[in-house]
Amino acid sequence: MLQLLEITKQIKQKAIELGFDACGIAKPDMLEKEYKHLLQWLKEDKHGNMAYLEKNTHLKADPRLAFDKTKSVITLLQSYFPAELQNKDAYYKIAKYAYGSDYHSLLKEKSKHFIQSVLTIKPNAWLKSFTDSNQILEKAWAARCGLGWIGKNTLLINKNLGSFFFISIILTDIELEYDSPVENNCGICEACINACPVNAIEKPFNLNASRCISYLTIESK
Repeated sequence: MLQLLEITKQIKQKAIELGFDACGIAKPDMLEKEYKHLLQWLKEDKHGNMAYLEKNTHLKADPRLAFDKTKSVITLLQSYFPAELQNKDAYYKIAKYAYGSDYHSLLKEKSKHFIQSVLTIKPNAWLKSFTDSNQILEKAWAARCGLGWIGKNTLLINKNLGSFFFISIILTDIELEYDSPVENNCGICEACINACPVNAIEKPFNLNASRCISYLTIESK
């Protein structure tokens, strides 16, 4: 037990040393509630023309179905909140996550360094990383890892980082100490719903992606 706790502590420390803002770990169970929500969301056609989200939905809910070696799910958070905000008088607006370089490349490289660090602790371990992947319900796993709760805007909210961060998921065959989910602290607040300029958050915890500005400027052809 002591060895398990010590290895978990070392792995989390490696994440912080590499510049990640938070690290949590969960047992790879079936995400039953999240899976049902996903199926209903797809059934209501809230995903627009993102047909790829309809593929292999059962695999998204349980990583063990695709990777049976999995004994732990590690979630890493990387804040992207900028030091300086865009000029308020600008004609156009740029999303904060796009202020810098492509996060896919940056996070994949950083996750690779994290895996290499973990292998110095457990040399023969199996680890596989995912960044913005259709195979993994990243926000759901981050919540299961105790790194925040899913807000009414359907984003993961961390009490220290807010919701401005990237998520990287690492599956591993290392059995580790698991974190517990945290309480949903949204309460009666509906600031996100009221703030959405296109009313894409049609009701708490339900986003119509086809109305969202991000969808219209990135996903929609």
